[in-house]
Amino acid sequence: MPGLRAAAARVAAFLGGSGGDWAFVENATAGLNAVISSLAPTLGPGDEVLCLSQVYNAVGNALGYHDARAGACVVTVDVPVPFVDPEPLLSSLSEAIGPRTRLAVFDHITSAGAVLAGTFAVLATLPLTAFAEIGFTVAFGVLLDTLIVRSVLVTALTLDIGNVMWWPSKLARQHTKRTK
Repeated sequence: MPGLRAAAARVAAFLGGSGGDWAFVENATAGLNAVISSLAPTLGPGDEVLCLSQVYNAVGNALGYHDARAGACVVTVDVPVPFVDPEPLLSSLSEAIGPRTRLAVFDHITSAGAVLAGTFAVLATLPLTAFAEIGFTVAFGVLLDTLIVRSVLVTALTLDIGNVMWWPSKLARQHTKRTK
């Protein structure tokens, strides 16, 4: 597909690198599965792959499938809910990483935001002013949402309003001690 390779070359020129090193995938799940599949041959019996208990299901399934084929095992680190203090998670991660840990996968919804921002940033490279303006504005907005709103503001709001954040689930009715 010459048009697809030309688009990859334009993206590579804009973001850096060679067009031959870039690939377009249908969605983030397909992209992550491709990356995990490419790393699978490096795994052997007894190796460990680390992920969080809140791993995106498609990523968890891909890890489980490839690890089982290689004789490796998935080590899952529990993420406390509600998340009020990073120290228990960081401590659990430190304990889980061992000499047989070959890969750590910490996926999050922000990866989709980065892909989407890059997609719209391509529009900013077009010679049509209207498309360039729309591309830049949407890419900037998506990055703002991904890096500031989701990572900082939602986390702060979650910590501020406590278990109410989980309404209408049972987690909203659980009472936890909070220290100010």
